[in-house]
Amino acid sequence: MEVCLPVTGRVKPEGRIEVRTFGGEKAFIGRFVGPYDRTGAAYSVVVEEALRRGLSITGVTAEFYVKSVPDTPNPAEYETDIAFFLQ
Repeated sequence: MEVCLPVTGRVKPEGRIEVRTFGGEKAFIGRFVGPYDRTGAAYSVVVEEALRRGLSITGVTAEFYVKSVPDTPNPAEYETDIAFFLQ
Protein backbone atom coordinates (compact mmCIF):
# COMPACT_ATOMS: atom_id res chain seq x y z
CA MET A 1 0.00 0.00 0.00
CA GLU A 2 1.19 3.48 -0.75
CA VAL A 3 -0.11 6.52 1.07
CA CYS A 4 0.50 10.03 -0.26
CA LEU A 5 0.40 12.96 2.10
CA PRO A 6 1.52 16.53 1.54
CA VAL A 7 4.33 17.46 3.92
CA THR A 8 6.60 20.43 4.48
CA GLY A 9 10.17 20.40 5.68
CA ARG A 10 12.41 17.35 5.87
CA VAL A 11 10.97 13.92 6.42
CA LYS A 12 13.28 11.15 7.57
CA PRO A 13 12.32 7.75 6.14
CA GLU A 14 12.33 5.03 8.79
CA GLY A 15 11.76 1.29 8.52
CA ARG A 16 9.50 0.50 5.59
CA ILE A 17 8.57 4.16 5.06
CA GLU A 18 9.89 5.74 1.86
CA VAL A 19 9.68 9.37 0.88
CA ARG A 20 8.89 10.26 -2.74
CA THR A 21 8.58 13.72 -4.18
CA PHE A 22 6.36 14.53 -7.11
CA GLY A 23 8.32 17.04 -9.14
CA GLY A 24 5.44 18.87 -10.73
CA GLU A 25 4.98 16.52 -13.67
CA LYS A 26 1.82 16.94 -15.71
CA ALA A 27 -0.98 14.53 -14.88
CA PHE A 28 -4.50 13.72 -15.98
CA ILE A 29 -6.67 13.62 -12.86
CA GLY A 30 -10.15 12.27 -12.30
CA ARG A 31 -12.07 12.66 -9.06
CA PHE A 32 -13.86 9.64 -7.62
CA VAL A 33 -16.59 10.13 -5.02
CA GLY A 34 -17.35 7.07 -2.93
CA PRO A 35 -15.86 4.41 -0.67
CA TYR A 36 -12.28 3.25 -1.09
CA ASP A 37 -13.27 -0.32 -1.96
CA ARG A 38 -14.73 0.99 -5.23
CA THR A 39 -11.78 3.04 -6.50
CA GLY A 40 -10.54 0.20 -8.74
CA ALA A 41 -13.27 0.77 -11.31
CA ALA A 42 -12.57 4.51 -11.25
CA TYR A 43 -8.98 3.89 -12.39
CA SER A 44 -10.30 2.30 -15.58
CA VAL A 45 -12.62 5.22 -16.27
CA VAL A 46 -9.85 7.79 -15.75
CA VAL A 47 -7.30 6.00 -17.96
CA GLU A 48 -9.89 5.38 -20.69
CA GLU A 49 -10.77 9.08 -20.74
CA ALA A 50 -7.09 10.08 -20.87
CA LEU A 51 -6.51 7.77 -23.84
CA ARG A 52 -9.72 8.95 -25.54
CA ARG A 53 -8.29 12.48 -25.36
CA GLY A 54 -5.08 11.29 -27.01
CA LEU A 55 -2.91 11.73 -23.93
CA SER A 56 0.17 9.58 -23.43
CA ILE A 57 0.31 8.22 -19.89
CA THR A 58 3.44 6.88 -18.20
CA GLY A 59 1.72 4.23 -16.09
CA VAL A 60 2.74 6.02 -12.90
CA THR A 61 -0.28 6.83 -10.75
CA ALA A 62 -1.07 8.47 -7.44
CA GLU A 63 -4.13 8.94 -5.27
CA PHE A 64 -4.81 12.16 -3.41
CA TYR A 65 -7.40 12.02 -0.65
CA VAL A 66 -9.40 15.22 -0.92
CA LYS A 67 -12.17 14.31 1.53
CA SER A 68 -11.70 11.28 3.76
CA VAL A 69 -12.11 9.79 7.23
CA PRO A 70 -11.26 12.98 9.19
CA ASP A 71 -13.75 14.97 7.08
CA THR A 72 -16.82 12.72 7.10
CA PRO A 73 -17.99 9.50 8.73
CA ASN A 74 -19.81 8.54 5.51
CA PRO A 75 -17.63 6.59 2.99
CA ALA A 76 -20.07 7.51 0.20
CA GLU A 77 -18.84 11.11 0.59
CA TYR A 78 -15.09 10.36 0.32
CA GLU A 79 -13.39 12.17 -2.57
CA THR A 80 -10.23 10.76 -4.14
CA ASP A 81 -8.27 12.29 -7.00
CA ILE A 82 -6.76 9.61 -9.22
CA ALA A 83 -3.77 10.90 -11.17
CA PHE A 84 -2.13 9.33 -14.22
CA PHE A 85 1.15 11.07 -14.96
CA LEU A 86 1.75 12.08 -18.58
CA GLN A 87 4.77 11.69 -20.84
